[in-house]
Amino acid sequence: MTDLAASQPVKVGSGTAARDILVYELTPLEYRKILLGTASLADDADVESIARYQIDQALLADVSLSDLALFVRLPVAELEVLPAGALKKLLAKAKEMNPDFFDALARLASLQSAPSPT
Repeated sequence: MTDLAASQPVKVGSGTAARDILVYELTPLEYRKILLGTASLADDADVESIARYQIDQALLADVSLSDLALFVRLPVAELEVLPAGALKKLLAKAKEMNPDFFDALARLASLQSAPSPT
């Protein structure tokens, strides 16, 4: 990841548990990593793996928890212990700092949902 990327802190938590998490502006290379890094589930996955996968993919609108981890450059395990409100704050900052990426996601989704010409 590049040192040229802008970052901005987001305060999560309160009191002595409060901390700042940096949210980064991503590069097109990192955008591609997100698009190519679509997680999949093994055929023989156990219940824990299935639940983890489902939460990863469905908890947040617009991106997976794994994708958000790229925006904040933290392991998913660190994000899993944050409450949903904190995750939403991080996602809002990621959207603010990366509007082109989220616009591209919307355009791609629109193209995929458009009826094919017959």
